[in-house]
Amino acid sequence: GIRDIGVTGVQTCALPILARQCATDPEQSLNVRVSAVLLLGREAETRSSDFELMAGLLKPRVPALLQQQVVLRFGQISEPGVAEFLLRGWLSYSPDLRKRVLSVIASRAEWAGTLRSHLLIGNIHPGELPASIRQQLLDDPENRDAWVQALSIDGTDDRAEVLAAYRPALKLKGDAQRGGILFRKLCLNCHNVKDQGHHVGPKLESITNKTKESLLNSIIDPNAAVDASYFNYSILTESGRTYRGKLETETATSITLLAAEGKRTTVLRDEIELLKASRK
Repeated sequence: GIRDIGVTGVQTCALPILARQCATDPEQSLNVRVSAVLLLGREAETRSSDFELMAGLLKPRVPALLQQQVVLRFGQISEPGVAEFLLRGWLSYSPDLRKRVLSVIASRAEWAGTLRSHLLIGNIHPGELPASIRQQLLDDPENRDAWVQALSIDGTDDRAEVLAAYRPALKLKGDAQRGGILFRKLCLNCHNVKDQGHHVGPKLESITNKTKESLLNSIIDPNAAVDASYFNYSILTESGRTYRGKLETETATSITLLAAEGKRTTVLRDEIELLKASRK
C-alpha cells in the first residue's frame, strides 16, 4: 500500500483508485485520509461502491474527524440514495455524528423523506432528533402534516395505564422532605441537585418551569422524550468486555463513557468491536 504522508500523500492520493486506498488505510495520516475522502463519489460508474466505502467509515473505530468529512462529502453529492447510506449505522453513531448526519439529511427534501420513512417504521425514535432539526422539518409547508405524524411521541400502552393510575397524585400536596429522601435513594447516582449527586443525567434545575402533568409524564415514561445527549451507549471491546454509560467525549483515538456515580471509562477506538446506542 501507499505510505506517503503530508502534501506528498495528498498528491499521491489524487487518483481515484489510490484515493479509495488512502481513505481506508489506517496507516495513512489523518490529513491524507480526510483529503482522500473529498475525491470519492465523483465518478458515476464507481459511485455506488464509493458510497459503500464511505458508509463503512462511519464506524466507531474511525477517527471522528474522518467521519465528519465523510458526512460532509455525502452532503455534496446530489443522489437520492445518500440518506440511506447515512442512516445505515445510526445506532452506532455518537450524539455529535447524529447531529451532523441529520443536518445534512434535513437540507434536501428527498433525503428528509427517507428520514421520515425511518421514523414511521420505528428505526429512529423522534426523541433522537434535536429540537432544532424537528422544528426545521415541521417548517416544511408542503409536508407539515406528514412530519407532525412522523415526529409525534406517544408513550407505550402499559405506561399510559400506569400514568392514568398515578394521575390522582397530582392533587396531593408536595412534601420536600420526603422528596429529598426519595431523591437520595433513587436519583443520586445520576442526577445532581444542590451539590448532591452526580452529573450523569439531565440537569434537574431545568425542570422548575414544567407543569406537574409534564413532570409526572417524565417520571412514569422517561424514555418517551429523552435528550439524545443523554442516551446510554454500550461498548463491546475486542477482548469481550462491555462498558455502558453516556457518551461523554470522543477524540481521534478514544471514546469516554460516563456511568452512574460519575464513573468514567475510556476505550481506544481500535479496541472497539461494537458501539451501540440505547434509547433508555
